[in-house]
Amino acid sequence: MRQAPFLLLLTGLTLFRIFFSSLFNLSPDEAYYWLWSENLRASYYDHPPMVAWFIAISTLFSEAEWAVRLPAVLSGSAVTWVVYIMASDIFSSRKMGTASAILLNILPVIAIGGLIITPDNAFCLFWALSLYAGYKVVETQKPGYFYLLGFFFGLGLLSKYTMALFAPTLFLFLLCSPENRHWVFRKEPYLGLALSLIVFSPVLLWNHYNGWASFNFQLQHAFAYNGFEPLKHFGNFWGAQIGLFGGALFFFLLAASFGLGWIGIKKKRDDYLYISFMSAGLFIFFIVNSVRSNMEGNWAVMAYISAVIALPAFIKHTADRMKESAGAKLKRGYILSLALAAFASIYIHIYVPAAAVPMPDSGEINRRIYGWDMLAIETQKRLDEMKPATFIATSRYQIATELIYYTPSHTMAYPVAGRGRFAQFASDDMFIGHDALYVTELKRLELDRAKASFEKVEPAGRYTMERNGKVVRRFIFLKCYNYKGGFLKFNGTEQKK
Repeated sequence: MRQAPFLLLLTGLTLFRIFFSSLFNLSPDEAYYWLWSENLRASYYDHPPMVAWFIAISTLFSEAEWAVRLPAVLSGSAVTWVVYIMASDIFSSRKMGTASAILLNILPVIAIGGLIITPDNAFCLFWALSLYAGYKVVETQKPGYFYLLGFFFGLGLLSKYTMALFAPTLFLFLLCSPENRHWVFRKEPYLGLALSLIVFSPVLLWNHYNGWASFNFQLQHAFAYNGFEPLKHFGNFWGAQIGLFGGALFFFLLAASFGLGWIGIKKKRDDYLYISFMSAGLFIFFIVNSVRSNMEGNWAVMAYISAVIALPAFIKHTADRMKESAGAKLKRGYILSLALAAFASIYIHIYVPAAAVPMPDSGEINRRIYGWDMLAIETQKRLDEMKPATFIATSRYQIATELIYYTPSHTMAYPVAGRGRFAQFASDDMFIGHDALYVTELKRLELDRAKASFEKVEPAGRYTMERNGKVVRRFIFLKCYNYKGGFLKFNGTEQKK
C-alpha cells in the first residue's frame, strides 16, 4: 500500500501525456517512423526495427497522433517505475524513490521526449530494464539475472545501436568491483551475451543481406570526422547537455554520477558503485568522443537514468556532512535548479500546442510540429484533380512522410533525393509513365530537373504555412505528367524484403 500514492501519481502523469500528445502534429521523424510501421521489416536504413514494431501495435485500432505516440508515453512511465523501484531499494527509502522518479520527469528532454515517438523511447526502456537486471545481480549474486539482462540487452539493441555501450560499461564495473569481479570468470555473463545476440539476430541477418546498410549509416553518422575543431565539438555537445538536461541541474547530475561512486568505495557499497559506473562511465566516453566529432545532444540520454537515481541521495549525504550553513546552501541550490528545470518543462508544454507564450528561436520548433495537416489538405485538393495513380514527389524525405500520414488518401510520397531511406519502399522504374504532384519548399525547387524528367510540368499554386502571423515554410505545387525517370533518386542499397 505504501506504493499506492506513487502509482496514483504515475497513472495521472501517464493519462495527461496521452491527452497532451494528441494536441500537435507529428514531427517529420515521427511520421517517418510511422511509415516504417506500415512497412514492417527486420531493420531499416537508419535504425533497428523496435520503434516500428511498437507503433504497429499501438496503431492497430487508431492512427491518430496519440496512438502513434502511445509507446513513447508508456515507455516513459515504465522507465519512471524502474527508477522509482531501484532508488527505493538501493537507498531503503520510498521518499528517495519518489524524488528520483520526479527528478527524471522534470528534465526537459524527458518531459518533452516522453511525448515524441523516436527510437530513444524503446531504447531507454530496455536500458532501464537492463540496468535493473544488472542491479539484481549485484544485490542478490544470483547468476540467473544475467539471462534476464541478456534478454533486455538484446531488445535494447533492437531499439538503438547505442545500447551496445551497456556491455563494456558493465564489464568495467565487474572488473573494478571486488565483490563482483568473480563474474568475469563465470559462464553466465557470456551466456547472457549470447542470448542477446540471438535476440538481435534479425538485425544482423537483415544487414548481412543488405550490404550492412544500417550499420554503415550509423557508424558514419556517429564517428565521421568533422574537422579538427575540438573546442567547437565539445562546446556544442555539452552546451546541448546543459540545455536538454535542466540547466544548472545538469551539473548536480554530473557531480552525483561521480560522487556516488566515491561514496560507494568508502562505504564498500557495490550497488552505489554500479550506479556510478553506469552513468559516470558513459559521461567519460562522451567527454572523450565529443572532442573529436559532432554528436547529437540526445545520444547520452541513458547516462541520466542512473544519474537521477544517484542525485537525491547524493545531495542528502553530502549536505548532512557539511557545515549546517553550507549544507543548507547546497540544498537551496539544488531545489532552485529543480524549480528552474520544472519551469522550463512547463513553459515548453504551454508553447508547443498553441504558441501561447514567447519562445526564442522558435522557428525550428514550428517547422517540426506545426502545419503539416494543413499542407496535406492543400496537397489532397490538387491530387483529387489528377489521375488515381498519381504519386507525390517532394524535396525532402521529412515532407514526404508528413504528406503520406496526413493526406486523407495516404498517397505515397517520395523524396527526390532519399539518401537510401526510401530505397526499401520503391525503385525509380516503378513510376515510369505515371503522373506526379511535386510538392516542394520554394528554396528547394528543382524546376529544371523536373522538366527533364516529365513530359509536361505545369504550376498548381503555392501555399504559405504561417503560425501566429509568422511564416514557417513556403511551398509550391507542380503538376507533372508522364514520368520518364531520373527525378526520384533511390540511391543507397536496394533493400531486400
